[in-house]
Amino acid sequence: MKSRARFMEILHEEAELKEIVKLIGMDALSPNDRLKMETARSIREDFLHQLAFHEVDTYTSLKKQLYMMKLILNFNDEAEAAIAKGADIEAISELAVREKIGRFKYVPEEQTDAEFDKLSVEISSELDELLNKEED
Repeated sequence: MKSRARFMEILHEEAELKEIVKLIGMDALSPNDRLKMETARSIREDFLHQLAFHEVDTYTSLKKQLYMMKLILNFNDEAEAAIAKGADIEAISELAVREKIGRFKYVPEEQTDAEFDKLSVEISSELDELLNKEED
């Protein structure tokens, strides 16, 4: 329920931010607000969008849905912390792990535990690597 509430909050904030973007453009948003927009896009496109004719995505267990929610929120939280340490939002948006999170819904059910663990580690390592690059 907590993850669901956070998803709803992020989607609500996105609706408010869209009005600002219409008036003055995406570049006027703070890095944290741009991250909220990216997270909301991930929720809509990766979590809420389902392909009924895809052999794996046709049915998704509650466990896999929860894992997907946790991956999206974990990325958001760790990216927020990276921004606070000086990471560039553009570089964060381009990390390879973001696409892997989106493709998690296509992972067969029997592989979800291993893939979830792998992606959780990748989120941290890619953001740490980004921060280390920017410090150099």
